[in-house]
Amino acid sequence: MLTIIDKDWGDVVERTTEIGKADRATVLIILVIGMFGGGLLAGLGLIMGIFRLLDPGRYPIELLADIPVEAGPGILEARATSIIVNAETLPAGALWAFAISDVVGGIAIGLVTACFAYVLWRVAQRHPFHRTTQAAALVAGCAIAFGSLISQGVGGLGRMMAADELNPSLGGVAEVGFLFQPLPIVVGFGVLALAYVFQAGERLQRDTEGLI
Repeated sequence: MLTIIDKDWGDVVERTTEIGKADRATVLIILVIGMFGGGLLAGLGLIMGIFRLLDPGRYPIELLADIPVEAGPGILEARATSIIVNAETLPAGALWAFAISDVVGGIAIGLVTACFAYVLWRVAQRHPFHRTTQAAALVAGCAIAFGSLISQGVGGLGRMMAADELNPSLGGVAEVGFLFQPLPIVVGFGVLALAYVFQAGERLQRDTEGLI
């Protein structure tokens, strides 16, 4: 409980800074579930990246395509825009690109999970505004934005190389290209903005503590 004295009027105002037991338990449950889910996804990404090099035919790849699809009455035109391929061998460059993409994605998920878990732990400990939470938001935002950018870029390069190599065996339906998703990068920069929210909260908290 904080006791704040209004400098202008001399009033004494009491404000609670503690979260309730139920809210704290909820935060801890979310923390545990998030750490388990994020750790699982990060581990799967790392494992997939490593084992893709050992057995590339085990993991399918998705390539862009332009395939006419037979349709019934009322359908003017139908086309498939992607194709899932399991190939026994892939070009070395494409194989390494897919592996790097998986590993970078796994590392990014792991970093984001650790950062958000730390922030939630600080919230559960009733100290959400601290310079370390600001650093955690910066790391998480960079991991989401730049991790997604690298993962998509390198993986897209691998898809282009794989499509060019496998196209003769696929009857020429594969297209040399890849789709880019900007949403994770936008989300990453949004998380970066939270760092300044934590910074403002820390400054306000220091100012408030000075009035006790």
